Formats: sequence, C-alpha cells, structure tokens
Amino acid sequence: MKLKIKENINIDRWSISIQQRIRNALCVNLDDLVSVINKHGESIALQVVDSSDETAAFVNPEIYRKLNLNDESNIKHINNITIGCDPEFFIVESSTGRVVRPSVFLKNGRGQLGYDGAMMEIRPSPSEDELILLNNIGELIGQTRHMLDISGFGHDLILLASSCYDGYTAGFHLHYGLPKQLLNPYIGAKRVACLMTYVMDYYIGTISVISEGNDFVRRSSPAIKYGKPGGFNLDNKTFEYRFPGGSFLRHPQLTLGLITLGKVVVEDIVSRVCEATDGFTKPNEFSTIEDAAYLYPNIPPVKSLFEILCNCNTSLASRFFERITDDVSNMMGYYVKRQIFEDFFNNITTNYSNHMDKNWGGIPNGRKEEMAFQKL
Repeated sequence: MKLKIKENINIDRWSISIQQRIRNALCVNLDDLVSVINKHGESIALQVVDSSDETAAFVNPEIYRKLNLNDESNIKHINNITIGCDPEFFIVESSTGRVVRPSVFLKNGRGQLGYDGAMMEIRPSPSEDELILLNNIGELIGQTRHMLDISGFGHDLILLASSCYDGYTAGFHLHYGLPKQLLNPYIGAKRVACLMTYVMDYYIGTISVISEGNDFVRRSSPAIKYGKPGGFNLDNKTFEYRFPGGSFLRHPQLTLGLITLGKVVVEDIVSRVCEATDGFTKPNEFSTIEDAAYLYPNIPPVKSLFEILCNCNTSLASRFFERITDDVSNMMGYYVKRQIFEDFFNNITTNYSNHMDKNWGGIPNGRKEEMAFQKL
C-alpha cells in the first residue's frame, strides 16, 4: 500500500508512527515490522507505533532524509527476521597512536554516526538482507572518513578496527527483529532469549574467537565484564547479541560473514523454538539448558563453552571449527548463502590489517557503488 510519509522529530529513529485506521488497511499491528524503500531502492525496517494523525505516517527526520519520496511510499509488512548492528571502532592519531574521542567531531552521539565514550559507534539502518546491511555499514564508514577529512585533521587520523586497543574495548553487537512473542520482556521470553544466546555463543562466539586471534583481552580478562558469553539485551523492539568484538570491522569480508552467520543461526533457532513451543504459545517447552541441548546436541556444556570463549588462546575454539561449519551447512537458509559462508570460513584466520581505510575504501560520503566491499 502506498502512503504519504512525513517527518517528526519526536519519533524514534527505528519506528514509524501509523494511525489505527491506516494500520487496518495495511494489515499490520502495533509493534509489527514494516519496510520502506530508501533512495537507492533498498528496504529499511521500521517498527510500527501508534499515531492519531490519519493523513500520513511519520518517521524520524534522519530516516526521512533517506527515503525515496516522490509523493507516496510503499509500506510492506515484514514476515522475516530483520538484522541490524551497532559496531564500534577507534579514531586514532597515526603519528602518536593516541585514541581521539569522537565527541571532538560530533555534537551528539545519538545519531547513525555516534559514539560510546572513546569509541566511534555506527548505527546502520536494519534490513532483511545482509548485503543491504553491509552497504549501510560501508556508507557510514565512508561518512565517518568524510567527517574527519573536512575537519582539517583527517590527514593524521585513521579508522582502526579492534576488539581492544589502548585499554579500550569495542564490540560488534548484533540486533534482531524477531516474532513479537519472543520480544515481550516477560520472564518466559527472557528465558528463551537466554537459551538462544547459549546457542549463539557456540556457533557465533566460537567463530568470533577464531577470527579475533590474538585480539583476546576483551574476552579473556576477568577485569572486563563486557563481551563475555551469555551477554544479551531484550526489549519490545529487538534482541541484541553482545559477544562479537569490533575486530570484525577490519574487512568487509569478515563483516558480511558475521552478519550472515548471525542471521542464519537465529533463523534456525527461531524455527526450532517455534516448533518446540507450538508457535511460541508454550515457552516452558524451551526453558532449560537440556531443552537447548536437545535441539542442538553438539553444543558443549556451559562450563566448557565458557572455557572455549574466554580463552586467550584460539586452539580450543579451533577444535570445534569443522563441527560448527558442518552444523551451519545444515541450517535453514545456508544453501542460498553458501558462497558467502565459503568465503568467510576460508578467510576466517586471514591477517587483515586493522586500518579500515585500507580495506573499506574511505570514500567521501560512502556511496555503496564506490566502496571496496563491492569487489568481494
């Protein structure tokens, strides 16, 4: 259905405000996910919230500027899982190696170009498609490079991807729009999210350890609570998985591999949980470690998994590599993405440079057709 969209500064960045009569015509409900098309023909996923205005739908100005708006825009209901992320990286003086805080260049840290303390943090538009999400990430990296260059100090500043640098730790958190029964933050949904995280720690966390290699401080230091197994956030918008580190931004090959692996694993978990809980109506049927182990019998016990993931050495994680890749190859969604997985797994231990400019391109304004990852 086509609908006029207007901007409203009071709307959350990842929401779209739609009045009830229009929702009924669209066959969508509150908290559902819908897609709108941006200027480059790519979909942006937004969550439906209420409105009292029957004349249009409303989005945040930051999203409005990205949309393909002639007179009206197509709004489509999303039935699939959506993927997003908020990876962190460092702005570093090449002459001194000193971390430069992004707040020097940004008035506030709440936009798509933002920050979390000393780390630059980008918040790309979520999507149903991992390649579109990769393009969105690349665009924001390019915008960051452009921001530094026009500041007059860009010649001495590099973008550096690492899970830990100069005492600071950076994450690559993954966000998922799930069936809304799994996003209601009641005790049953939280327990399901906890068990989903256990499964993801094995399939995604173990691969993260192998990829990070010697960049181990974040995961192995007992003094750092951040980036450990079992980390997740759950609200009525997204499920956030928090183990992977910022080193996945070193190269678009790693970034694409991570977000594709995450999407396939989550889709597989949701499918199995849906069946086990009779369409999510009986969450108690997936509520214990034993329930998770029944669905995924190759996962090690919790204590053993902790030893794999919180280890400064990758040899223990590497022992599980072939078992994990075999399991993933049998998950729903793998076949159509098998080339991405083959490239990712074949390059999982490649010693990519931490200098993002070298691998991503550093193109002003970050248009996707100019970015290095288009040559993958």
